[in-house]
Amino acid sequence: MKACKLFSGEKRVYVRQRGRMTKAQSHALERFAEYEITDGSQILSSFDYQEPIAIEIGFGMGHSLVRYAAMNPEVTCIGVDVYLPGIGSLIRQCEVQGLDNIRISNRDGNSFLNSVGDKSIETIMVFFPDPWPKKRHSKRRLVNEEFCSCIARKLKQHGNVYLATDSIQYANQIEAVFERQSDMSGGKSDRPSARLESHYDTRSQRLGNEVIDFAYFKK
Repeated sequence: MKACKLFSGEKRVYVRQRGRMTKAQSHALERFAEYEITDGSQILSSFDYQEPIAIEIGFGMGHSLVRYAAMNPEVTCIGVDVYLPGIGSLIRQCEVQGLDNIRISNRDGNSFLNSVGDKSIETIMVFFPDPWPKKRHSKRRLVNEEFCSCIARKLKQHGNVYLATDSIQYANQIEAVFERQSDMSGGKSDRPSARLESHYDTRSQRLGNEVIDFAYFKK
């Protein structure tokens, strides 16, 4: 799918364009205002949000975030994604399962995370970000030095970040940037219980590739 360009301050951010949407997703989007959080600074200033806070950046169709929220009803879970069919899917799942601890931001992940207060987040999840496999596009990847430094600022002490990718090149980049971040510790890990097996796992098994999970914590 062709990417469109958003601007976050001086940085150009590449995101997916709007995709095909089902009627159910479209109807669910009509109730987006009930779930919406527009700015990360609202998280701790509104009585609707309670600690601890977990954020998933790029939640896709929302299945793993729904699972995490159902497993952790005491956690305020925030999904950040610009993909409208995915937002519609997430809202519908919340309604079907009766979940009231999920909020959604239709913003670029970098800009939302930068608007969150420092040392305020317990868990950050980034599962299968776009790998941008061509060398000339690799600078578009979400997980880089700047993103890793931002995560280190936003996490509470002993807060966690979970990542997954099916691209060996991206996995090498993730490992390298986190190794250079002195505030973070961790590395490759087993698949966390909150991350459901996805079509990425199925495709990788079919192609003989490896899905690599990472878990890091703030020292």
